[in-house]
Amino acid sequence: MMEGIVEQMADEYLARLHGVFGRQQETGDAATALLSEIWSMESWGDTAYCRILFELLAEAGRNERVRAILARNTDGVRALLSQVLKAGQARGEVDPALDPEHTSAMLIAIVDAAPMLPLMVPGIRFDESRALITTMVRRFLRPEG
Repeated sequence: MMEGIVEQMADEYLARLHGVFGRQQETGDAATALLSEIWSMESWGDTAYCRILFELLAEAGRNERVRAILARNTDGVRALLSQVLKAGQARGEVDPALDPEHTSAMLIAIVDAAPMLPLMVPGIRFDESRALITTMVRRFLRPEG
């Protein structure tokens, strides 16, 4: 039962990301597209997402099927991010020395951890945190020169 719920949530999330990335690739730069998930959030106030993610990760540590579902979902997200990074490299806005596959994994770690910050650092301001993450990612992706 739980596996079915997790699988449905993962599939819905991936479908939503496909739509977001598709629209962002047409209208924005690579960093904006890659950060669209954080920019779609309105605040850190809703910690339900954080708690659900913590629970899913904990369950993945105990349940091989849940771990496989999360791994499949992450592979799908990485494929989308890699496409965005490759397109940004082709336009000259992403450092060509960055490996899109590995870079996408690091970006997933940053974006997934960001909403958990209020659970670890109470009182942190969402707008400042979102701006800092954006600056970090833009600087990280920027070609040297």
